[in-house]
Amino acid sequence: MPFKRKIMRLSDLQEGETGVITEITDKQLEPKLLEMGCLPNEKITVEKISLLGDPIAYLILEYKLGLRRSEADAILVQKV
Repeated sequence: MPFKRKIMRLSDLQEGETGVITEITDKQLEPKLLEMGCLPNEKITVEKISLLGDPIAYLILEYKLGLRRSEADAILVQKV
């Protein structure tokens, strides 16, 4: 039986870690995040967490994306 990876919030990943987007939990925020490239099954990597922990810079679809921690909380990922 293959090991099942844990689903977690994007904001819980540490610098350098990568996850695959599984779901966006905030339906009001979902259209904005989809337009920014946060699509299901897309890989997203934490590039840099600011000193105070907010905002966070991510790499997705070959570009840098800055998200507030509250926005990243709404994205569920499976750690790679």
